[in-house]
Amino acid sequence: MSTQISTFCILAVYIAVMILIGFYTSKRTKSTDDFVLGGRSVGSWLTAFSYGTTYFSAVVFIGY
Repeated sequence: MSTQISTFCILAVYIAVMILIGFYTSKRTKSTDDFVLGGRSVGSWLTAFSYGTTYFSAVVFIGY
């Protein structure tokens, strides 16, 4: 029973942190372009990392 309670506490903390992050970032987003493109302030290294991880995920999912 103790494990179940600690699991629910961790889940509640995680959900609360995600909601707080959502409220914080929603105040900084002014338009759809800000939401989709990150306000065009994302660096090239992060874009390349995102592309690489997406590509690797697709390869693993498809099983190529």
